[in-house]
Amino acid sequence: MAKDSLLKRILREVRLVYLLRDAWHSLMGRNMNGVLLTDMSGSYPDILKFKEMADQHHLSYAVVLLPSLNETFKTLPLKLDEDRIIFMDLSSLKNEFTPLQFMASKFDGHPSAMVHRRIGGLLSEYIMGTVFQLASERAD
Repeated sequence: MAKDSLLKRILREVRLVYLLRDAWHSLMGRNMNGVLLTDMSGSYPDILKFKEMADQHHLSYAVVLLPSLNETFKTLPLKLDEDRIIFMDLSSLKNEFTPLQFMASKFDGHPSAMVHRRIGGLLSEYIMGTVFQLASERAD
């Protein structure tokens, strides 16, 4: 058995490895895939492909920009507009909550249940509005 296996097991249980990994990559200015962090995600080509596939199959779609304490979208909404990609920007929701209300726990910066309820409510309104709009367009 390796010398560090007990330490690794303990670290895995408290998810400290994730904290250390994220801190390291943040200091290095890179994401988990080693891509330099910029305002534009390295996954933007995937968004373009998603839009193309939805358009080809005549499917409704929307890209949702979720709130985060650590990230802000600066040029991404402009780029989505430029590429005529339908999106819903919920990133400003982080301003409706204190950091402690936003966080799942004081050690976990993921959105809390309260934030998820707010996101769910807004997504529900958006989806229902879209469904009713499509239904009325088809009726005409």
